[in-house]
Amino acid sequence: MTLAPLITGSLEAQPLAKSFESVFLGAAGSSGEPSDDKFNYVSFMSHFDGANNGVNNAFDDGSTGNLTITANGNVTQGSFSPFCRADGYWGVSFDGTTDLLLAASSADFAPGTGAYTAECWVWPGRTSGENGIFGSMDAGAYGFGIWNDGTTIHFQERQDGYDSDDPRITSTALVLNQWNHVAITRQTGTSGTLRAYIGGSQVGTETANLRDLTNTDSMKIGHCGGAGNDHQGFISNFRYQKGTCQYPDGTSFTPSTTAPLTAVTNTKLLTCQSNRFVDNSASAHVITPSGTPSVTAFGSILTSAAYAVAVTGASALFDRDSDSLTFTNDAGLSLDGDYTFELWFYVNSIIQDAQFPSIWLSGSTQLFLRASNDYISWYDGSADIVKSADDAVILNQWNHVAAVRSGGGTNNTSLFLNGVRLAQATNTDTLGASSGTARIGSYSATGGDYEGYLSDIRLLKGTALYSGTTYTVPTAPLTAITNTELLLNMADGQAIDNSAQNHMTLYGNAKTSTAAQKFGSASLLLDGTSDYLDIPASNKFAFGTGDFTVECFINTSTSSADTAFRRIFMTDGPSGNNNANPQLAINSTGGVVNAFSNTGSLDINSTTGVADGAWHHIAMVRSSGTVKLYVDGTSEGTPATYTVDINLNSGAPRPRIGSFNGTTGDFDGYIDEVRISNMARYTSNFTAPDAAFPDQGQ
Repeated sequence: MTLAPLITGSLEAQPLAKSFESVFLGAAGSSGEPSDDKFNYVSFMSHFDGANNGVNNAFDDGSTGNLTITANGNVTQGSFSPFCRADGYWGVSFDGTTDLLLAASSADFAPGTGAYTAECWVWPGRTSGENGIFGSMDAGAYGFGIWNDGTTIHFQERQDGYDSDDPRITSTALVLNQWNHVAITRQTGTSGTLRAYIGGSQVGTETANLRDLTNTDSMKIGHCGGAGNDHQGFISNFRYQKGTCQYPDGTSFTPSTTAPLTAVTNTKLLTCQSNRFVDNSASAHVITPSGTPSVTAFGSILTSAAYAVAVTGASALFDRDSDSLTFTNDAGLSLDGDYTFELWFYVNSIIQDAQFPSIWLSGSTQLFLRASNDYISWYDGSADIVKSADDAVILNQWNHVAAVRSGGGTNNTSLFLNGVRLAQATNTDTLGASSGTARIGSYSATGGDYEGYLSDIRLLKGTALYSGTTYTVPTAPLTAITNTELLLNMADGQAIDNSAQNHMTLYGNAKTSTAAQKFGSASLLLDGTSDYLDIPASNKFAFGTGDFTVECFINTSTSSADTAFRRIFMTDGPSGNNNANPQLAINSTGGVVNAFSNTGSLDINSTTGVADGAWHHIAMVRSSGTVKLYVDGTSEGTPATYTVDINLNSGAPRPRIGSFNGTTGDFDGYIDEVRISNMARYTSNFTAPDAAFPDQGQ
């Protein structure tokens, strides 16, 4: 059966007539800025438009106190934040091992003989196994669900355990490493019609043996059925309707790539849309993560809003290796009346040594996380002032926490998490300190280190900002309102990912420079001696055997002086060896560009020398298993068949720019406009970009 395109338009950029005409000449987003109709395939992009000599570890206090903040270790800043995407533009990452989201058993998930529709966007990341997408089927196999394997996608109803005559629709498997829209829908009655859709095209129907789905099982996302049915990849914009057949007659439709799903009639669950695990329907089901599914800014819907730090925010990343921010206490941090201390945090796990992971420490006052029970505590140095119940902290999502004291009466101190009051206590002590050293991200110089993201730390002295049992969590970066004694927006990073997904760690003398730039105000300057930057590994870089594009502009007068070549791009692996993964470098012979791997079949040399002190666009593109090397829009050298499975999804290897292993093969010069995409942007010769890469969709 022939399927309609999963996303409007080809997944591969066409020659000039499509790719750069639409991207640079007028297919503008809502802001009127240049746009990219494949922006949701971008896994990393940086313009490097920072200040001269800018780095990622300078932190400014935005309050009138203007405290001097010292960064210790490798605390880095980036654009991933609670506000970097509006609701609807997020996704959830699943690692394929016991990850799922769970909405508890409810009559909402038992349509009986009535109509229902369940749909979502899914990014499958592997061909092996039964990769569950969603379902209400429990271990006894009741309900409905969808799962995908290497050759087939299955849409199925089950009742009273597995039966060979259970209604099932099968179709060609989903396309790996790209966004696919899937839907299962049924008209009213067991004599109705079960329909399956991929990319808005009906791929099958079933009318026999439709089930009376009265079992009130939980709804699972990232899983379907029994053990071992776990999804690897991403899921975005999941919606379930009870009582409505949204697509009743088999007519093709075009799933919107520009507008998120909304709570239309009879929507009982709407999730995988936000910076937290929440149900955006009126039902407000509690979404419980199991395993390590993680909220990500990598979503199926194109955002029309370009990255702007004042609107979309930023954060600091702490790696639990002696990372901290320190500053000298002053009188403003001594809390003797009303106060509000608030921040956002995102942790993948809570790990502690001899001391608890500390988010904040001033004098003896501490906000810390406890690993053994996953709780959060506001602590005075000898006892909890107020703390959450066990297991209150939700991993792998953004959490807003606030400690608030109002007046001197009973239960005057509250601890809030995600807008809900967790506990109250009575406390009238003077907290904090007016001298000594305050710390963020560690308990001491030798322990109690925090691991994760922090964003928008604000201390108000004299104001109890939140009251009652609930409040609406902030929807924009915090500002210096009245009585603000400390404000850290974490927005001082100079080398940022404009796709709002990744943090970069700069090593050596790597920095932004206004001395040269292809576009914008600056570029990345590397001096050829142990300068480079690393990007954390992520599922966003799990290309598998699929298509990808790595591209940038370079400006250098130096070719390789040794056998290591001067790396433009590579992936760091064990002992600095990326094994079979792809690399881009400048060769010593004539200063030509080399796309290669240490093992495997990739070895392409350009015919054009680029070590000439001029700007050149470089692109390495894999399309359908063939890699091409482009210099200034022209394919050079002999394309190579290269089908290596590339998975930069955890630990090492991870993307690296500018070096082989930090001590050899170092790039000397300027790099600008780096973009990594999960697609083949160029399949034939093209006109090199004449403007900065767009940082929004259309």
